[in-house]
Amino acid sequence: MPYMMMGLDVLAFMRQYRVQLAYMGGKGVQAPIDQCAPGPLPNSKEFPVGVQFKMSIKATGQDATVQIERHPGYETGVRYLPWQPDYCVYTRMDPAAGIVFTGPLSGCNIYVAGPRTDPVLFHTNSNTSADNAALNNTAKRTVTMNMLAANAMGLPANTLIAGELERASYSGSFLGFVFGLKEGNDWKFYFNGIGDKISTLRRIF
Repeated sequence: MPYMMMGLDVLAFMRQYRVQLAYMGGKGVQAPIDQCAPGPLPNSKEFPVGVQFKMSIKATGQDATVQIERHPGYETGVRYLPWQPDYCVYTRMDPAAGIVFTGPLSGCNIYVAGPRTDPVLFHTNSNTSADNAALNNTAKRTVTMNMLAANAMGLPANTLIAGELERASYSGSFLGFVFGLKEGNDWKFYFNGIGDKISTLRRIF
């Protein structure tokens, strides 16, 4: 189903406003990471498929925030992938999902792999060599590739990374988040970032 934000379709909204992402939980709660199951490799976690969320919009002038919170009631099609320091956290898009968010981002890498109908989304964090962007990027890409080789969520072992947002392409200039939209049977993923008096919207998958 098409999603509207303040009377605009999602992409038009992202272009018109300087948008941030926030997870709305209890005091001190960053995201529902405790719902994850252990992944096939150390420092990996699998977020359950089909966990329901809802989104709300808060705007002041040209600044807006997409607020995400748990919503175990009726199906909204909204999904969210949490993250954890030094972990690769991932989930797969289910048939009822229509929009997914992950973030906010300040240095993590995001990867998408698998079929366009139901891809797997990875949010990979590593603080190893955090002061060396090249080594840090390599560490995060490597762990994600190892997850693909380990058949994460049923993906064949020869599956390659198909979409990516790596730290070197945004941190330092932009803070933001990644979101995916389902159009028909096709998922499309975008990076939305804001910087000092600037913003960007870029498709990554």
